[in-house]
Amino acid sequence: MIKEHNDYEKNLISIFRSNYYYEHSHGFRHSLYLPESTNAKQVIWSICNEEDWKKWIDSSGKKEPTPDFYNDERKLMMEVMRVDDNAHFDKLTGKLINPCLCRRILSCKSRQKMFFSGR
Repeated sequence: MIKEHNDYEKNLISIFRSNYYYEHSHGFRHSLYLPESTNAKQVIWSICNEEDWKKWIDSSGKKEPTPDFYNDERKLMMEVMRVDDNAHFDKLTGKLINPCLCRRILSCKSRQKMFFSGR
């Protein structure tokens, strides 16, 4: 996927944090498929807890070395990336097909049409 803007990693982690907060505040469980180990839970808590998140340093700029984020106090580093495991190559055309992305685009177009048409 092509990075469309400079804050790509920051936006991905923001989406993760908001999804985690929403699901836990509304009583949903396991829809994010997070690991259950103690270490993983501590890292996820550190990312999603508002006070602890302030201790993470964003170094995701293009000219910055890896990692994208790090927390010196907890001695943690994090690379942020989007994993797209839904895409496949069409045998006839040789083009990359992503059914999830197609549905998302159609849904966005439908919402835009409803919004701009005043329905």
